[in-house]
Amino acid sequence: MMIKAVLFDADGTLMDSIASWRKALTTVLARRGLSYSEEDFQILIPLTTKEGGAYLKEKYGFPETGDEIAAEYLGLVEGFYATEVELKKGAREALKYYAGKGIPMAVVTSSERILIEAACRRHGISEYFQGLYICSELGTSKRNPDIFVNTAKILGANPEETLVYEDSDYAIETASKAGFKVIKVVDEIKTVDVDSE
Repeated sequence: MMIKAVLFDADGTLMDSIASWRKALTTVLARRGLSYSEEDFQILIPLTTKEGGAYLKEKYGFPETGDEIAAEYLGLVEGFYATEVELKKGAREALKYYAGKGIPMAVVTSSERILIEAACRRHGISEYFQGLYICSELGTSKRNPDIFVNTAKILGANPEETLVYEDSDYAIETASKAGFKVIKVVDEIKTVDVDSE
């Protein structure tokens, strides 16, 4: 069946931004005398920023409110998106390809609008998307297929006619079970040369 719409995740899919979220978490914890925790980071990945702030407040008992922690975390990340987050390899080419075919595209993300808009503006790719669909604004998550189904419908497509680009296993499972064709985006394995003495 012909592809009639394409949905892109943002973090780790369109944008090489995962390291920026790690850096922000490192800073938030370090300001409170704590070390970075990969366990915390893996828990935070699927959460909205507000949910992440609440999680950190509950786990560590910080004096600030969850919303204050979330605002601090978001402020750090926003700076990274506006100045240093790069597009994933091949992302721009994919957008040009689908645009050339006249296939409508949208972003479906658990991230915050202010971040994605900043990165899209910086890289000049905003024009490719018919919309940004933000989990927190819609009161849902990617564990619920509705955000994928409803966005595809807005673009004039059924799930089986829609391609979803994702990097998160839980979101891939959600979209696949709902009948979408899914392309998993993986990070390149980076090798480091070590000089032997």
